[in-house]
Amino acid sequence: MGYIEWANKKIRNFSAWDIAILKTGVMAFTLTVAKLWPKILSLPWYAYGIVFAVCWVYLLTKMFK
Repeated sequence: MGYIEWANKKIRNFSAWDIAILKTGVMAFTLTVAKLWPKILSLPWYAYGIVFAVCWVYLLTKMFK
């Protein structure tokens, strides 16, 4: 069993609060990386928009498949 299968099996036990805490932790980690590596914040605004759009389209296609 690979790591992804293991994580998928474990995440089924998460409640909505657990998912919210996970998202908050990821956001805090991302802000920490941005604080410690300022060059990443110098990207143009549309670079972040492209990353968001790609992720959003991926999740929507996965959800409505």
